[in-house]
Amino acid sequence: MTVADRPPGVRVPPLAAAAGLGLLHALVDATSLAILYFEVPLERLSIEQIGLLVLLYNCAAFGLQAPLGMLADWLGSYRAMTVAGLLLAATAVAISPAEPWTAGLVVGLANALFHTGAGGAVLRSSPGRATEPGIFIGPGTAGVLIGIQLGPSGLPWQQVAIVALAIAGVAVAIAPSLQRLPAGERRSRAAWLAALCVAALLVSVAARSLVGGAAGGAWSRVSVHWAVALTAATVAGKMLGGLLADRVGWRTLSVASLAALAALVGRTAASGQAAVAGALLVQLTTGITAAALCVALPNRPATAFGLASGTILLGAVPGMAGWPVSGWLLPVVIAAAGALFAGLGLLRQGGRANSAHQGQQTQSAI
Repeated sequence: MTVADRPPGVRVPPLAAAAGLGLLHALVDATSLAILYFEVPLERLSIEQIGLLVLLYNCAAFGLQAPLGMLADWLGSYRAMTVAGLLLAATAVAISPAEPWTAGLVVGLANALFHTGAGGAVLRSSPGRATEPGIFIGPGTAGVLIGIQLGPSGLPWQQVAIVALAIAGVAVAIAPSLQRLPAGERRSRAAWLAALCVAALLVSVAARSLVGGAAGGAWSRVSVHWAVALTAATVAGKMLGGLLADRVGWRTLSVASLAALAALVGRTAASGQAAVAGALLVQLTTGITAAALCVALPNRPATAFGLASGTILLGAVPGMAGWPVSGWLLPVVIAAAGALFAGLGLLRQGGRANSAHQGQQTQSAI
């Protein structure tokens, strides 16, 4: 039985659901990275093998989200996929001491299932709004940092993680259905216009992923203090960006934040403070792009979320490969701004307008 199929009754407000699932997002990401970095002090895998394990995990966790999102939308199984992701993550923790490679791939699949199910549910319950997607997405970055520190710490985190994930899975399975905000008028959009809109939005996601990794990556390795500062800025950007965008307008915030980033990006390599500010600015549009993709792909929220996640992986490839991208950051920021502005313009011009508030069309938010 899916979220949509549950009988009427007590329902969870979209913002509360996004906050709760955001905390579980942090738990899943922390568990995933703890499993991978648990291998560091054991020395049974070489540094090269651990790097390969992390790469395979990222390919599974991000690369599988688009096809799983299509499956979730076809089946309407957002709750089931969320629960499956939580319970599979607990299974990965249990097998990780004996089978690190299997555990890495299993937790990558678990991560993809959770993100697809929970992300699709959040987008579906809050059509035309960037606040809830930002609230859900933001805590994941904090979970990544916690997992990287926790994995090699020697603390008995495995037992706690298994219990927490199992309880979370049961809680999501029996929780009340999500309340869905009312949808406004919808107008038909030509398929080619929708495709152009989605393509522009994904170009912006890829460009911001490249900038985010390159601008803050070097400083995150300097010390734990800088890593914490960059993580806090990233979380704040994701969570506050959608909230601000729904109030001042999606395009207004996009232009302002990316223009400020363009003015700052040249200093991020030399200044840690600039890198932290850049991490905040580059993430302010995260909730906007997730919500805009959902509007462009109506009734396919998990597909929209999965496409965005897969594109983040593509944008991170140059940085992971060690390619020298620092000299290209300003043109990439400009490309991100132009693509996002164009995508939002196409969304406003064409389309299928969903309600952001009662009786209010998505176009007014854009």
